[in-house]
Amino acid sequence: LLGSVAIACASAAEPWAPPTVDLADLAAGRAREGVERALTSEGLLQVVGLPGFGKLRSEALRAAHGCATVSPRAASHAFDDGTTRRSLAAAGSGRALGAVAHDTSA
Repeated sequence: LLGSVAIACASAAEPWAPPTVDLADLAAGRAREGVERALTSEGLLQVVGLPGFGKLRSEALRAAHGCATVSPRAASHAFDDGTTRRSLAAAGSGRALGAVAHDTSA
């Protein structure tokens, strides 16, 4: 499935973007038809118009970068062009929330 999605996106004249719904329309109940259509056709949708999201996103990305840079549990790969990609994974079970281990303890 992912291969076919990548091929479809690569062959499209314009880049693919997910269907969107504005938070205000969602909260006011004006987006039901659009939400149903998006979830039926694409399986996902993008909610826009979230107050303060841009700032929060920037802060979260900065914090995640700092954590992945110093964590001994971060996976790392160095590319030929000198780029290093680091990532931390998290796993959960159902709705259980817990701390993500990112230090040297088990």
